[in-house]
Parts: sequence; structure tokens; C-alpha cells
Amino acid sequence: MPKDEKRYTSAHLFVDRTKALDLIPLDEVAFHANERKEGPLIPSLRATSSYYPGGNANLISIGIEMCVEKDGTIHPDTIARTVLVVQMLQHKFG
Repeated sequence: MPKDEKRYTSAHLFVDRTKALDLIPLDEVAFHANERKEGPLIPSLRATSSYYPGGNANLISIGIEMCVEKDGTIHPDTIARTVLVVQMLQHKFG
């Protein structure tokens, strides 16, 4: 990738059938949840912070994306690996 080209991600973790990648540190905000121009989809998940005054569930959640196969399906191994990731997060954060 050229130096001046930027890539962005909207979730903390990405899971496929062979690995789970953590691309955004879990203590940083990722913009994956309850975000839309009209305001939060679920108003009760609104959270605010001085650095994110229009905040929402992004401030209080961890985003996990499951990668799809070329045919548009989610491989059973991806689902199983995602379960392990969620269990790890449950153990880490209670």
C-alpha cells in the first residue's frame, strides 16, 4: 500500500475461519455501533464523552466482525472462532 493511502476499520476484532485479528486496541473507540446521521438507532445506548459529544454505543462496546466467504456465507469455523473470542472477552471483562 502506498504511504499516502489510508485504510480505516470500524470494529476492534475481525474473525475468519483461521484467525482473529485485533486491529483497534480494546481501550480505543471504534465506530461500529448505533451510528447513523439521523441519530442513534437505539437511544438507550447513547453514551457521551468530552471527545465524542454526539457519542453512542461505540463508547461502551467492542466491535467484532465475522468475515464472509467468497460465496457470501459465514464458515462454521468462523462462528466457532467468534464464540471463543467472545468467551475470551467475557473472561477478561467479566
